[in-house]
Amino acid sequence: MDVPTTHHQRIALIDGNSFYCSCERVMRPGLEGKPLVVLSNNDGCAIARTQEAKNLGITMGAPGSRYVIWPIPTGWWPCPPTSHCTAT
Repeated sequence: MDVPTTHHQRIALIDGNSFYCSCERVMRPGLEGKPLVVLSNNDGCAIARTQEAKNLGITMGAPGSRYVIWPIPTGWWPCPPTSHCTAT
């Protein structure tokens, strides 16, 4: 059996839109359509945001402590301090 002497290396670059948020939504479908932000475990800064969270003005790298977190029955609702979010 002959073994090939040359190998063709292939590299793929995959860019997932809001990847960590998308992973959370796969595991928890109830999060679909809700603003979702994933914070880093090191310094608590936003590392992934859904479009709904972006529309609220949450910026990439923003510290989680900058936002008021409202508990709601289906999870947590991040609200920028300048918004008019209210707890339900």
